[in-house]
Amino acid sequence: MVGQNYLLFIVAGVLVVFPLVTLSLFKNRKSQKSLILLSILINLVFIGLIWMEVSDFTTSHTFTSSVYQIASVIPIICVVLLFLAFGAIRKDEKMIREAERLR
Repeated sequence: MVGQNYLLFIVAGVLVVFPLVTLSLFKNRKSQKSLILLSILINLVFIGLIWMEVSDFTTSHTFTSSVYQIASVIPIICVVLLFLAFGAIRKDEKMIREAERLR
């Protein structure tokens, strides 16, 4: 369904690129955190767009049944993993501050 809607296709492409860019910024944790928050926001927008598209499809086609596949859960899992990554980056910053304090 994403291939038929260009807006969803572009947002899905951005959602693939952002985590890859975030991984390459491993020395700049502040930029990593801001990109993760932006990626979470875009992911939530993507989930909302998909929900609107599915609800429009089910109301316009009354004889179709809604069958959700495992791929429909992936954006939600992605948001959870991004929150975990954000927490891990915060822990790394805390650990580095404590190590610098000991010097």
